[in-house]
Amino acid sequence: MTIRFLIETFVICLDGCLLFALLAIVVYWQKLKRVAAEAPQLISFSGKAATGSEGLLNLEVPRSLEEPARWSLDDKVSVIIPAYNEAENIEDCVRSVLQSSDWARDRLEVWVVDDQSTDGTLEIVQALQATLADSRLSVLAGAPRPA
Repeated sequence: MTIRFLIETFVICLDGCLLFALLAIVVYWQKLKRVAAEAPQLISFSGKAATGSEGLLNLEVPRSLEEPARWSLDDKVSVIIPAYNEAENIEDCVRSVLQSSDWARDRLEVWVVDDQSTDGTLEIVQALQATLADSRLSVLAGAPRPA
């Protein structure tokens, strides 16, 4: 065997491996696209219930950016703010959410869920709730932590 023969054989082998790798990539890409298209979606753009017999979630989801979203400002929005030892930030956070919404006042609700904060977070939010007297703001104190 000559060195030239060995080099040519090696190059042919590499070409075959490269071709095989490219084909595998194409097949994998096609499978990935199909799985992504068939995967259950977590967000309903149609307003339908998020249950169904065809899978985990049976939702109608736009498949292109051209298809308009089926939301409106008449939909109700709930903002849940989990809080644990956020005394320095919680008032600004709650005020920001209440003031920055484009939704009508009766279509927005803000829940602050305090997880047994030890720095007075719950008391700050309760005082803010009393001061603002805003029906959109609700405060929920978390249950005591298990021992």
